[in-house]
Amino acid sequence: MIALRIADPVITGWIGKWVNAGVMEHGVVARPAAGTPQGGPISPCLANVYLHYVIDLWFEKRVKKALQGEAYLTRFVDDFVVAFQ
Repeated sequence: MIALRIADPVITGWIGKWVNAGVMEHGVVARPAAGTPQGGPISPCLANVYLHYVIDLWFEKRVKKALQGEAYLTRFVDDFVVAFQ
């Protein structure tokens, strides 16, 4: 998903290093098996890219077509509000 949105290999390389960097907990570096550290600066950026495909496009291409009235999805990073007529 990142490569679909970001063409610059330097930036995608930085993102890969950032995700795999680990977290300092009580003086010890911990490397989570999956995901990004909660509160890490890269987390909202990656959430925004991921949710574009998972929520935004799904809502536009699937949900709105199945409804009769108006429907709106407003999203800011990982928070969203859905309004229906």
